[in-house]
Formats: sequence, C-alpha cells, structure tokens
Amino acid sequence: MRVFFVFAAILTAFAAIAAPLQDIYVNSRYDFSISYPPTLLKAQPESDAGDGRVFAGVKSTARCSVFAGGTAPDINDTAEAAAELAEEKCPGHRASYRVVKRQLAAISCMIGTDILYSKTLLRGGVATTFIGTYPMKERARWDAVVAAMARSMTAGHFLK
Repeated sequence: MRVFFVFAAILTAFAAIAAPLQDIYVNSRYDFSISYPPTLLKAQPESDAGDGRVFAGVKSTARCSVFAGGTAPDINDTAEAAAELAEEKCPGHRASYRVVKRQLAAISCMIGTDILYSKTLLRGGVATTFIGTYPMKERARWDAVVAAMARSMTAGHFLK
C-alpha cells in the first residue's frame, strides 16, 4: 500500500509540473516547437526575421526565448562550439552545469542574481536554442518551468 502512495505522489508531482505547459509555439521556417505555460509567460510577437519568439514573465522578470538559424563553422556547428558560445554569457566564461552530446549542448550559470539556462539542438545544419533567465529568488517556481520547456523543445522533424 505504501508503494501505491509513493507512486501516486510521483504522478501527482509530475502532473503539477507538466500541467502548466498548455500552449505550443511552432516555427515552420526552422522546423521547431516548444511548449510554454501561458499563465506564467506571455508570448511576444514572433521576430521580424521569423526565427523565434520571446516569452516574458507575467508577474516576474523571468524571460525565455527560443530561436534558430543556420550553423556557422567554428561558431556553432558542433555541440562543443554551441556550449562554448552559450558559456560566453557566464562569469569567467564557465558554466556551473554543462552537458555536451553529439547534437545537444546545455549549460547553466548564475549571472548576478539571475539563473541562466541554455539548450541548443543541432539538426541538419540548423541550431535551435532555448534560453531561460529568471531571478534566483524565484527558483522554486522557475526551475521546473524552464526544465519542462527545455524538455519539450523539438527540432528538425523534417530535416534529414
């Protein structure tokens, strides 16, 4: 019986994190999508270039953005290069969290009193990047939101 309650608690917690992700932004120009919670983030107009969108915190200074563009040799054409590019925003150009895989780069660091998280997916010559910044004092709310958005990001459905 105890296992059942633990399992139920885990499912409830997962649902609480996943539930706010109700709207999806789809970018057909660069073939990517991301889910976001419209109760916490207000979608701004798509960029004039059609390469992405910014999401501004409704009652917070939190900001998230997602955008894409072609890769450039020695700038963002490998996951390692994408991670290094993202780390340029971090103090001393060093992230406190860093993951680099074949087609993925993710970093996180503190910038002043804000947390920065960046994730880039490389697919078919296109780099799709999600960036979330939010105040450290609001970490309890935004860690889960930014993580869920990053997990929901897809890129290159039709690119080979």
